[in-house]
Amino acid sequence: MFWKGAIESKGGDCQVAWKVVCADKDEGGLGVRDLRTQNTSLLLKLIHKVVFRADSPWVTWIHCQYASFSTGFKTSPSYTTAWNSIARLFPVYQAITSVDVGDGTSTFFWHDNWTTLGPLYQALPAIYSHCTHQTLKVSDRPVNEPNSSEPCHLKLELGRNSSRARAEPVI
Repeated sequence: MFWKGAIESKGGDCQVAWKVVCADKDEGGLGVRDLRTQNTSLLLKLIHKVVFRADSPWVTWIHCQYASFSTGFKTSPSYTTAWNSIARLFPVYQAITSVDVGDGTSTFFWHDNWTTLGPLYQALPAIYSHCTHQTLKVSDRPVNEPNSSEPCHLKLELGRNSSRARAEPVI
């Protein structure tokens, strides 16, 4: 053990709590980075590079191997542990970022943070629970108008109670 000079340590041998060890030096700690927090931060940075298609061989490989933006980041027992660790953090990434919708082709209607309500699956859980197309993009056409060249607009009416919320295409 680092503190005792031995390989093993018991509870009483550790004189400093890990929380104190990880605190900044100016706060009385040792300034050691919390490895779990550091790992999460670095994985979120990798997700950001994948989402914005950073010019790197790794990002190109990830897009070919795993990341299909028509379905979002998925986990699978057949995928590597490293990829599954990254994919499990994608909802966290979506929650802490916001999206400029633009033409809507890369913005998930339900899961991206593109409204003042935050991700709509969280803001409107009653409606989302009945959703049959959870990976819908903002730019996707309504099912009954697949060949229309007119832009589709969606009118969201929101009340204080999510049971009063509804969404309908505006013609």
